[in-house]
Amino acid sequence: MVTVHQLSRQDARRIAVRAQCRPDGVARLGNASSPGDLRAALDNRDLIELRGMIHPAEDLALHRADMAAAIDKEISKLAAWLGLRR
Repeated sequence: MVTVHQLSRQDARRIAVRAQCRPDGVARLGNASSPGDLRAALDNRDLIELRGMIHPAEDLALHRADMAAAIDKEISKLAAWLGLRR
């Protein structure tokens, strides 16, 4: 079942802007950015990596429900493999 998230206008705009990616999948940091800028933003935790994608750190709350569901799924698979009841 799909979970519906209510977004503020500001959050929706931020997501829409971040969705405009270059073909290599790296979010735009501006025309004058360099790979070092991306590394610095990741090191400073302005950006975070989730499942191989770069996201603004302030969007973490938008991903928490999906992260929790993925963890539950992995725990269930591990329990089944070990023959445990959950």
